[in-house]
Amino acid sequence: YYFDCLTAGGHDSGWQDSPIYEDTGLLPQTQYTYRVEARDKSVNQNETAWSTQESAVTEQQPEWTVLTYDDFEGGWGNYTDGGSDCSLYTSGKHAHQGTNAANIQDNSGVGSSFYYTNGVDVHTPGYIQLKIEFWFKAVSMESGENFWVQYYDGSSWRTVANYVSGTDFNNDTFYNKTILLDEGIYTFPTGMKIRFMCDASGNYDDVYIDEIRVSAK
Repeated sequence: YYFDCLTAGGHDSGWQDSPIYEDTGLLPQTQYTYRVEARDKSVNQNETAWSTQESAVTEQQPEWTVLTYDDFEGGWGNYTDGGSDCSLYTSGKHAHQGTNAANIQDNSGVGSSFYYTNGVDVHTPGYIQLKIEFWFKAVSMESGENFWVQYYDGSSWRTVANYVSGTDFNNDTFYNKTILLDEGIYTFPTGMKIRFMCDASGNYDDVYIDEIRVSAK
């Protein structure tokens, strides 16, 4: 058989004999119209006429559900510092809003990090995508030094974004970043966590992170 999609953005099936044809990658809340014809498997491959047209409307795109939001105005909130080279900044200048932000510096591995303390269940609700949003600002970071974000999939930490000084960001400028994680690529566990780290080379090199929002749909 051959499904012919008459709506722009849809996809034809091509000739096939699989019991099911699924058209994917379609827009939400959009009507798609199809017709179908068949042919036999004789030498002549005799074809039928096209069927009548049939239409279906795709489902509405799920809305984002905010799982966590932290602006550090009331302290660490849902996060905790990873060690001696991470602190809660409260002086205002380097916070994107308010007066507080998380501050990481130096190059001491997990010590120069902070992470979400309690895991979030992103498995049971059946989410298909996660979104991590935040603001950050670097100060005195040398060219080539990195700032990155990791995701805990229930068994190990995986780096999901890496930003390089001089390439992806410059000092003394606020940046807004969004990271999207698809369930088909990343395991969505019952105890998801995220972690922010940097490899600054000294105590005067800093990355300030503010307004972290984690959402799912």
